[in-house]
Amino acid sequence: MRLGVLWAVGAVRGPVDDEWAYVQAFQGATFWTAWAPKILECRAPGYPLLLRALHLLGVGRGGALALQALLGTATVGLMMLLARRWMGAGVGSTIGALLAVEPTLVAYSVLFMSETLFVFLMASFFLLLTWPGAGRRTTVAAGALLGLTLLTRSTLLPFFGALLIWMLATDFWPRPERLARATLLALAAVSTIVPWTIRNALVYRELIPIDCYTMNSLWLGNNPDGWNVGLWKRYFEHSDSPTERERFAFQQARDFLRTQPPTYPVTKLGSVVWRLVAMEDRIAEASYGVMHRYGPLPPRAAAMLGTIERAYFLALTALALVGFTLAARSPERTLVGVFAAALLLGHWITFVYPRHRIPFVPFLALFSAVTLCRPRGVWRPTRGRIVVATALVAALALAVWR
Repeated sequence: MRLGVLWAVGAVRGPVDDEWAYVQAFQGATFWTAWAPKILECRAPGYPLLLRALHLLGVGRGGALALQALLGTATVGLMMLLARRWMGAGVGSTIGALLAVEPTLVAYSVLFMSETLFVFLMASFFLLLTWPGAGRRTTVAAGALLGLTLLTRSTLLPFFGALLIWMLATDFWPRPERLARATLLALAAVSTIVPWTIRNALVYRELIPIDCYTMNSLWLGNNPDGWNVGLWKRYFEHSDSPTERERFAFQQARDFLRTQPPTYPVTKLGSVVWRLVAMEDRIAEASYGVMHRYGPLPPRAAAMLGTIERAYFLALTALALVGFTLAARSPERTLVGVFAAALLLGHWITFVYPRHRIPFVPFLALFSAVTLCRPRGVWRPTRGRIVVATALVAALALAVWR
């Protein structure tokens, strides 16, 4: 399916959203020089470096997208294996069916965007970290994968800290083993990131651990006008120094936050949740409709694709809320909850696009599969849990309706 969409769409359409910048990386990003255009120079480097490596190996754009489509397919297999280990064979098969046709994942797998690589690395990390009976070497490998995931999208940084707390508190490993596992994972992750930090210090003469967009993201999510291109222009025109730009963005966001009423955090949280669960992702829709091989889709058909994508995601979310609430307590369930909460916290503090829901999709599919399969030993409904699940689904319906 992914290769079919690539054949019909990916090879001939124009760039969508940030694709134009990543294509620049494909053609000219180097390890030891600042990247152009400016919007690319301080991005997390994982995806641009992958594109550049493929280019140096003689792989063209079509080949790079084909490889990316295969990564998207591999992610489905990884999540099937993880689900079998956590929840049983039935859940593993069901999550495979749900993810194989999930419209957003299919669409992004044929775009020059970092989401597909990010989700592939993320799924690989979760699988290795929770592999039953795995030794410390596997934990080190999981830490390296976590580092690569952070180098692809640094939005997981809040999860890094929460993960270490989970590792120290969980009963997934014997108590004497927990500190050693957490230390090994942290050292492996940091060791993976450090070479890029050193590179940034040599290129910019500044301390930039991964990327230099954190304060810009804070400003984009906390300003009187909301996200807009004008803020980007002001940010990049302020200085050639990434650190100075970040300082400027922090000051702007701080000044705005000081003027907000006490209810602002609650209002913003509601806005973030609505954008994640209810707002249409125009980028994914555009990837199907822009200049594809057989001509632009009729407007009604293009709109229908967007409607199908949104309805599929909302159905996954509703089923996952039920599955997560009614599933038995376990270290793996807690880990997914920590992951989701850390991601939501990061976007609540900074800002959110509809596409930022993509990292949630594999785990929404996982607990949707739990709801559909109701596996023995995992499915533990009680009256109180049923009430909570009903309230959560009602809140989701209210958010969509509003």
